[in-house]
Amino acid sequence: MNYTEQFLKTLRTCEKKITTAPGEFKEDRGHRKQDFEMMSLDEEHHFIGFTRQNIHFIENFSVGLLYNPRSERGKITLLRYNGPHGENVEIEHHETIHIHYATADRINAGKKAEGHVVPTDRYASFEDAIQVFLKTINLREEDKKQYFPPPNGQGFLFDDEHS
Repeated sequence: MNYTEQFLKTLRTCEKKITTAPGEFKEDRGHRKQDFEMMSLDEEHHFIGFTRQNIHFIENFSVGLLYNPRSERGKITLLRYNGPHGENVEIEHHETIHIHYATADRINAGKKAEGHVVPTDRYASFEDAIQVFLKTINLREEDKKQYFPPPNGQGFLFDDEHS
């Protein structure tokens, strides 16, 4: 398949519903991990959401969206909301809070999809990142309330999405 930026934006922002609920956090190799499955409301597209947080360095986290195309092998990481996790030789933004986006050019060239990295101030913690992420990916309100209620009943800090 030849991917386009418009198709990737549609995948990121189409309304989604949870089909396999997130379970309890599991500890694995120094991280708390949680996965859940979703599909678009029209049931055309399938996704996996994930959260990861380092147990010892809580500012080191990742919250992401994988696209699971049924017509081809493998999954594509569409979006990752990360905390600062140290310097990277290729990407200097890793020392700050940042978002990884998949681009059509990278996917079509066979490169790591989510290589476009943008520093952000849209969230400041793991909990904030989850809430902003859920809004960005357009998860149904009832699923957000049931599975990912905002901490202390707070609403979202930011309403705009740069998709």
